Amino acid sequence: MSQIEQNFKYFLSKNPEVEDCYAKGLINRRALARHIVKLGIAKQNEIEAVIAMLRRYSFKAKDVQNEINVLRTSIKDNIIIASIDKTSENLTKIRTLMKTVHYETGETFKLVMGTSHLTLITDTKDLSEFNTDSIKESQSEISILFSMNARQTKGIVSYITKRLYMNDIIISEFLTATNELLIYIDEKSSVKAYSVIKSSLQK
Repeated sequence: MSQIEQNFKYFLSKNPEVEDCYAKGLINRRALARHIVKLGIAKQNEIEAVIAMLRRYSFKAKDVQNEINVLRTSIKDNIIIASIDKTSENLTKIRTLMKTVHYETGETFKLVMGTSHLTLITDTKDLSEFNTDSIKESQSEISILFSMNARQTKGIVSYITKRLYMNDIIISEFLTATNELLIYIDEKSSVKAYSVIKSSLQK
Protein backbone atom coordinates (compact mmCIF):
# COMPACT_ATOMS: atom_id res chain seq x y z
CA MET A 1 0.00 0.00 0.00
CA SER A 2 1.43 3.39 -1.04
CA GLN A 3 1.87 6.29 1.39
CA ILE A 4 -0.80 8.24 -0.50
CA GLU A 5 -3.29 5.40 -0.05
CA GLN A 6 -2.46 5.12 3.65
CA ASN A 7 -3.00 8.86 4.08
CA PHE A 8 -6.24 8.65 2.14
CA LYS A 9 -7.57 5.82 4.33
CA TYR A 10 -6.84 7.94 7.41
CA PHE A 11 -8.66 10.86 5.76
CA LEU A 12 -11.72 8.66 5.12
CA SER A 13 -11.76 7.46 8.74
CA LYS A 14 -12.23 11.09 9.83
CA ASN A 15 -14.58 11.99 6.96
CA PRO A 16 -16.83 8.95 6.35
CA GLU A 17 -19.35 11.00 4.38
CA VAL A 18 -16.81 11.28 1.53
CA GLU A 19 -16.81 7.51 1.03
CA ASP A 20 -20.61 7.42 0.85
CA CYS A 21 -20.82 10.26 -1.65
CA TYR A 22 -18.03 8.85 -3.83
CA ALA A 23 -19.54 5.37 -3.86
CA LYS A 24 -22.86 6.86 -5.02
CA GLY A 25 -21.21 8.81 -7.83
CA LEU A 26 -21.79 12.22 -6.25
CA ILE A 27 -18.12 13.22 -6.21
CA ASN A 28 -15.96 13.79 -9.28
CA ARG A 29 -12.68 11.84 -9.08
CA ARG A 30 -10.46 14.68 -10.25
CA ALA A 31 -12.20 17.16 -7.93
CA LEU A 32 -11.60 14.81 -4.98
CA ALA A 33 -7.94 14.44 -6.04
CA ARG A 34 -7.50 18.23 -6.08
CA HIS A 35 -9.09 18.42 -2.61
CA ILE A 36 -6.73 15.73 -1.31
CA VAL A 37 -3.74 17.71 -2.61
CA LYS A 38 -5.11 20.91 -1.08
CA LEU A 39 -5.32 19.19 2.32
CA GLY A 40 -1.69 18.12 2.06
CA ILE A 41 -2.47 14.40 1.88
CA ALA A 42 -0.45 14.32 -1.34
CA LYS A 43 1.81 16.78 -3.14
CA GLN A 44 0.81 18.92 -6.10
CA ASN A 45 3.03 16.95 -8.47
CA GLU A 46 1.34 13.71 -7.33
CA ILE A 47 -2.19 14.56 -8.49
CA GLU A 48 -2.13 11.99 -11.32
CA ALA A 49 -0.96 9.35 -8.83
CA VAL A 50 -3.87 10.33 -6.56
CA ILE A 51 -6.34 9.94 -9.43
CA ALA A 52 -4.88 6.50 -10.25
CA MET A 53 -5.19 5.54 -6.56
CA LEU A 54 -8.84 6.65 -6.47
CA ARG A 55 -9.54 4.64 -9.63
CA ARG A 56 -8.39 1.40 -8.00
CA TYR A 57 -9.46 2.14 -4.44
CA SER A 58 -12.28 -0.11 -3.18
CA PHE A 59 -15.07 2.05 -1.74
CA LYS A 60 -17.18 -0.29 0.41
CA ALA A 61 -20.13 1.83 1.56
CA LYS A 62 -22.53 0.92 -1.24
CA ASP A 63 -21.57 -2.78 -1.28
CA VAL A 64 -22.19 -3.21 2.46
CA GLN A 65 -25.69 -1.76 2.24
CA ASN A 66 -26.65 -4.18 -0.53
CA GLU A 67 -25.43 -7.17 1.50
CA ILE A 68 -27.19 -6.32 4.76
CA ASN A 69 -30.31 -8.37 5.43
CA VAL A 70 -32.18 -7.06 8.48
CA LEU A 71 -34.81 -9.28 10.08
CA ARG A 72 -36.02 -6.88 12.76
CA THR A 73 -35.36 -3.42 14.19
CA SER A 74 -36.88 -2.42 17.53
CA ILE A 75 -36.48 0.21 20.23
CA LYS A 76 -36.93 0.19 24.01
CA ASP A 77 -36.86 3.20 26.35
CA ASN A 78 -36.23 3.77 30.08
CA ILE A 79 -32.87 2.03 30.10
CA ILE A 80 -30.25 2.69 32.80
CA ILE A 81 -26.52 2.13 32.15
CA ALA A 82 -24.22 2.01 35.18
CA SER A 83 -20.45 1.65 35.45
CA ILE A 84 -19.42 -0.23 38.60
CA ASP A 85 -16.08 -1.19 40.15
CA LYS A 86 -15.18 -4.82 39.54
CA THR A 87 -14.92 -5.90 43.17
CA SER A 88 -15.79 -9.17 44.91
CA GLU A 89 -18.51 -7.39 46.87
CA ASN A 90 -20.16 -6.01 43.75
CA LEU A 91 -19.92 -9.36 41.94
CA THR A 92 -21.73 -11.00 44.87
CA LYS A 93 -24.46 -8.34 44.72
CA ILE A 94 -24.83 -8.85 40.97
CA ARG A 95 -25.22 -12.61 41.32
CA THR A 96 -28.03 -12.00 43.83
CA LEU A 97 -29.64 -9.38 41.60
CA MET A 98 -29.57 -11.64 38.53
CA LYS A 99 -31.72 -14.20 40.33
CA THR A 100 -34.56 -11.66 40.43
CA VAL A 101 -34.57 -10.89 36.71
CA HIS A 102 -37.67 -12.02 34.80
CA TYR A 103 -36.40 -12.33 31.24
CA GLU A 104 -39.61 -14.07 30.16
CA THR A 105 -41.58 -10.86 30.79
CA GLY A 106 -39.16 -8.74 28.78
CA GLU A 107 -37.02 -7.32 31.57
CA THR A 108 -33.68 -5.98 30.40
CA PHE A 109 -30.58 -6.97 32.34
CA LYS A 110 -27.19 -7.14 30.66
CA LEU A 111 -23.76 -7.40 32.22
CA VAL A 112 -20.45 -6.56 30.55
CA MET A 113 -17.25 -7.42 32.41
CA GLY A 114 -14.26 -5.27 31.58
CA THR A 115 -10.76 -5.38 33.02
CA SER A 116 -11.45 -3.11 35.98
CA HIS A 117 -15.11 -2.19 35.69
CA LEU A 118 -18.52 -3.72 35.11
CA THR A 119 -21.28 -2.24 33.01
CA LEU A 120 -24.85 -2.99 34.04
CA ILE A 121 -27.72 -2.29 31.64
CA THR A 122 -31.24 -2.62 33.01
CA ASP A 123 -34.74 -1.18 32.84
CA THR A 124 -36.26 -2.43 36.08
CA LYS A 125 -33.63 -2.90 38.76
CA ASP A 126 -32.68 -0.48 41.53
CA LEU A 127 -28.93 0.04 41.44
CA SER A 128 -28.71 2.38 44.45
CA GLU A 129 -26.91 -0.27 46.51
CA PHE A 130 -23.96 -0.09 44.11
CA ASN A 131 -21.34 2.63 44.33
CA THR A 132 -21.48 3.57 40.66
CA ASP A 133 -18.66 5.45 38.92
CA SER A 134 -21.14 6.82 36.42
CA ILE A 135 -24.78 6.25 35.62
CA LYS A 136 -26.72 7.17 32.50
CA GLU A 137 -30.48 7.29 32.84
CA SER A 138 -33.21 7.78 30.23
CA GLN A 139 -31.41 5.74 27.59
CA SER A 140 -32.95 3.93 24.64
CA GLU A 141 -31.92 0.50 23.37
CA ILE A 142 -32.08 0.04 19.60
CA SER A 143 -31.90 -3.62 18.60
CA ILE A 144 -30.97 -4.62 15.05
CA LEU A 145 -31.35 -8.32 14.25
CA PHE A 146 -29.49 -9.41 11.13
CA SER A 147 -29.69 -12.62 9.17
CA MET A 148 -27.07 -15.16 10.21
CA ASN A 149 -25.02 -14.70 7.03
CA ALA A 150 -24.61 -11.01 7.87
CA ARG A 151 -21.85 -12.06 10.28
CA GLN A 152 -19.72 -12.76 7.22
CA THR A 153 -20.19 -9.25 5.85
CA LYS A 154 -17.37 -6.85 6.65
CA GLY A 155 -18.11 -3.34 7.86
CA ILE A 156 -21.70 -3.69 9.09
CA VAL A 157 -21.06 -2.08 12.47
CA SER A 158 -19.00 0.77 11.03
CA TYR A 159 -21.60 1.30 8.29
CA ILE A 160 -24.27 1.99 10.92
CA THR A 161 -22.16 3.92 13.43
CA LYS A 162 -20.85 6.19 10.66
CA ARG A 163 -24.38 7.25 9.83
CA LEU A 164 -25.12 8.05 13.46
CA TYR A 165 -21.91 10.08 13.60
CA MET A 166 -22.84 11.94 10.42
CA ASN A 167 -26.15 12.91 12.05
CA ASP A 168 -24.52 14.14 15.30
CA ILE A 169 -25.91 11.26 17.36
CA ILE A 170 -23.80 10.14 20.33
CA ILE A 171 -23.68 6.42 21.13
CA SER A 172 -23.68 5.77 24.89
CA GLU A 173 -22.86 2.06 24.56
CA PHE A 174 -23.19 -0.73 22.04
CA LEU A 175 -23.09 -4.49 22.29
CA THR A 176 -23.14 -7.41 19.89
CA ALA A 177 -24.72 -10.80 20.47
CA THR A 178 -24.24 -13.27 17.59
CA ASN A 179 -26.35 -11.68 14.81
CA GLU A 180 -27.81 -8.86 16.91
CA LEU A 181 -26.44 -5.34 17.35
CA LEU A 182 -27.59 -3.34 20.40
CA ILE A 183 -27.03 0.42 20.33
CA TYR A 184 -27.74 2.66 23.33
CA ILE A 185 -28.70 6.28 22.73
CA ASP A 186 -29.97 9.08 24.95
CA GLU A 187 -33.77 9.11 24.74
CA LYS A 188 -33.71 12.71 23.48
CA SER A 189 -32.01 11.46 20.30
CA SER A 190 -33.67 8.05 20.05
CA VAL A 191 -36.38 8.93 17.50
CA LYS A 192 -33.83 10.56 15.20
CA ALA A 193 -31.37 7.67 15.69
CA TYR A 194 -34.04 5.07 14.94
CA SER A 195 -35.06 6.94 11.79
CA VAL A 196 -31.43 7.21 10.63
CA ILE A 197 -30.82 3.51 11.19
CA LYS A 198 -34.04 2.43 9.46
CA SER A 199 -33.37 4.62 6.43
CA SER A 200 -29.72 3.49 6.26
CA LEU A 201 -30.73 -0.18 6.13
CA GLN A 202 -33.36 0.22 3.42
CA LYS A 203 -32.25 -1.04 0.01
